[in-house]
Amino acid sequence: WISLLINKHQIKDESLLQYLYPMIKDHYEGTFIPCATDHMRKESEFKQFKILYEKLRTNPNMMNSE
Repeated sequence: WISLLINKHQIKDESLLQYLYPMIKDHYEGTFIPCATDHMRKESEFKQFKILYEKLRTNPNMMNSE
């Protein structure tokens, strides 16, 4: 649900996003990718989480948070 709130701009605070980014990145790369089935990765399941991860990963401001 936090992914949805961020993606829908309900949570906009840049410092909060920088604080959350390492946790989101670790959870996505360390848990979701290794454990998700092919179906989960390809389909609309976890759509907001995948959108958020890509948005944060490609945001140059997030690099300062690691």
